[in-house]
Amino acid sequence: MSQQMPEFEMPSIVHDPARPSAPPAPAAAAPAHTAERVAHERAAVGGRRGVNWRHVIVAAVVGVLAGAALPGGIQVAERAAARGDQSDLRDVAMEHLTAIADGRASDATAVVAARATGEQVPDAVLQSATRITQPQVRLVHIDGDAATVEAAYTLGQQEISRTLEAERIDGAWQLSRPLTEAVPFHHYGGSTGARIAGFELEVEHALHLYPGIYTFDAELEDPVLVSRSEPFTVDGDPTTPSEPFIELSLAPSVAERAEAVALAVGERCQATEDCGIPADANVRVEGEMFIVNVSPQSVEVIAQISSARSSWMGGHQLLMQIDRAAVGDEAAWLCSALDAYELADAEPCPSVG
Repeated sequence: MSQQMPEFEMPSIVHDPARPSAPPAPAAAAPAHTAERVAHERAAVGGRRGVNWRHVIVAAVVGVLAGAALPGGIQVAERAAARGDQSDLRDVAMEHLTAIADGRASDATAVVAARATGEQVPDAVLQSATRITQPQVRLVHIDGDAATVEAAYTLGQQEISRTLEAERIDGAWQLSRPLTEAVPFHHYGGSTGARIAGFELEVEHALHLYPGIYTFDAELEDPVLVSRSEPFTVDGDPTTPSEPFIELSLAPSVAERAEAVALAVGERCQATEDCGIPADANVRVEGEMFIVNVSPQSVEVIAQISSARSSWMGGHQLLMQIDRAAVGDEAAWLCSALDAYELADAEPCPSVG
């Protein structure tokens, strides 16, 4: 708002013509000895004009007003800069949230200061999930080159609030604590071949996922194994980790063949004197095969073999290695001795046709 400059008016001298002027006093003649000095002083003064006091006062007032307005102008500039800084930070946070909601994992990662170690998934994995909706930035707080952002979104039927952290790098805001979460997968040893949206999971490393409800692909591209799993939720909070579990089992046709092999091994042992299974005991395979190791070349399982008669009951375990390249040829499989938990002295499994 403009401030009106105060104005000042000098008193005027009024001349009254009705009032006679006093006769001028006779000028005294300067003594001879001072005439030269007076002439010199008048020459020095010359035509010097008198000081305009109105100009002096106006200039002083302008200076005072300008000095008073300077701090206010600085504050206005600082507030404008702060608003711009907050707006830039909000834009970065909203880009992160919106990219997650749209299934653009790579764009969400583009505003992150330091990429997390571990497997970075393609956009297709996030796009296959039930993603967040109604993302919003509620509050930002800036402290120098560090900042926090209070964000909120809905996942399923749950409204979730999270705190993001950001830092200023080379004059631009980047997120130092985004919504990505390291997700470990529980698995049986080796590569499981489990996939999400066709992306094969690397079980040796945690997978970094953005918030969403994820589901494993229904079928493994594997002639030996099948998987069972439940959908799992990633909520974006590292303190509430997700622990998805993939339960592997032998494909039905392979499981049937493996049970026949285990039964043949038990009966073969029963026919020897040092086996420990009585000749009149009933030998059978109990339950499902327990998978202990998976590799691209083979699958190792343990079969539970029981034997019983009216007054005696016993149990044994058989370690079996199924050759992936010869699923239909049991003679290419390896079978350990009963209750031997290593394959060092294993022999080819009996063929069951």
